[in-house]
Amino acid sequence: MTNLAKKDVREHFVKKFEQKEKEIQNKVYKAVSEACEPHINKWVGNVSLIENKADALAEDLRQLTERHKPIIGGWKYQEIISGLNSRVINIGKTIKDSIVRDIFGYILNPHHQAYDSYIEESKAVAEKLVEDTKSLRKILSDTVKLKNEILTIIDSSNNGNKAFNTLKELGVDLSGINKTSSALPAVIKLSVDVSLINGSGTQQ
Repeated sequence: MTNLAKKDVREHFVKKFEQKEKEIQNKVYKAVSEACEPHINKWVGNVSLIENKADALAEDLRQLTERHKPIIGGWKYQEIISGLNSRVINIGKTIKDSIVRDIFGYILNPHHQAYDSYIEESKAVAEKLVEDTKSLRKILSDTVKLKNEILTIIDSSNNGNKAFNTLKELGVDLSGINKTSSALPAVIKLSVDVSLINGSGTQQ
């Protein structure tokens, strides 16, 4: 019989659940991004004019420093050009991404915090998303619950073989773990359908 290390079984499921949670979170983020898209430019305002001016100023300043390099070719002026290029020119995207991330963070835990934004119009969109993503958030919650139960089984097992056998009898997909054995029926139950992690329970 293969001697299976408990830590290997645990690491397998930690990685598997991380991938599953990320997959669901990406779907939620996509829903948030799509819901914000029709409104985001209005929320942010017309920053393209500022970005264009910053772009032009950066180029003018670059040319000036090249022309008068002995006088203003030092790092102070290069830092200004770099700041214009890396920050101001992309300031619109920075603001948009921040708004979407804030709403996304709220959607993941709508009952643990209130959504508070200086952009009043975004609150209605956020509240509608709470309802629209309810099924995805339920899958995410069940996935986390199942992860905790499976990791508890592994942690409380005497060794990796025992953990493997118990999970096998519970119907958990153990592909990717090199082990074959027979075992007595498990005497514990999982509260969440194992299809969530076996690959057939996240279609939305």
